[in-house]
Amino acid sequence: MSKRLQNCFARVRAQKRCALVTFLTAGDPNRECSQRLFEQLAESSVDLLEIGMPFSDPVADGETIQLASKRALSQGTTLTSVLALAAELRRKYLDLPIVLMGYANPVHSFGIEKFATQAEQSGIDGVILVDVPPEEDAPYISALKKSNIALIRLVTPTSDDARLHTICNTDKCKGFIYVVSVAGTTGRKQALEGDLEQLAARLRKNSSLPLVAGFGVRSREQIAMFARYFDGVVVGSALVEEVANSHSCEDACARLQKTVAELQKGLGKNNQSS
Repeated sequence: MSKRLQNCFARVRAQKRCALVTFLTAGDPNRECSQRLFEQLAESSVDLLEIGMPFSDPVADGETIQLASKRALSQGTTLTSVLALAAELRRKYLDLPIVLMGYANPVHSFGIEKFATQAEQSGIDGVILVDVPPEEDAPYISALKKSNIALIRLVTPTSDDARLHTICNTDKCKGFIYVVSVAGTTGRKQALEGDLEQLAARLRKNSSLPLVAGFGVRSREQIAMFARYFDGVVVGSALVEEVANSHSCEDACARLQKTVAELQKGLGKNNQSS
């Protein structure tokens, strides 16, 4: 596995804060602007870039990201162009972790081995496939392991202890654990602090990997709450909305810069209890 992920979490741990992970859909609103938006996030000193691979049936995503996928696909975005975008980012930002997030169908159609090889060439550190359960991820793990890329598994609030043990298998679960903080799709539904604390405690009994939580995180105040229990937090829909509501690429970049600066104020772990 790439050391960029390890170094990222070691750095933020030393700084006594959690990592800010930002998500945008590749190709939204178009190829050129999408590249500039990811570069803006990198220049804004986010800790990890999560690049959405657009798909026509993103069942785990709410309307905001569904529409982003639709816009990206209407612009002709393909898995090849997503990997090309990632490769450009890697050339400019040698140490910044980059993770792809999406669904199995495009990867399977592209060819799992081919995808793993090209992802390695593009400098990808990890891959999250939302709809691939542990019982079906062996081909992906095998191919990605050869390419030194982590297949990052997801857990949900409804996962019982036996399920957590399976998901957190130390031989197969790498990089970090993506914690779905609320049941349902991405978007506006928010997690309760008590639920987050319990879920984090259960996970730490099963894994020593960093815990990165997402789904429904939109504000500095929410990030401050998540930072008490997790090693990283993902903000996606809120950023995608800023892009959708902008009137130009320059405006979108300015909106992202302002939003990220505000979100970063909540990253400290001063009240960390775990």
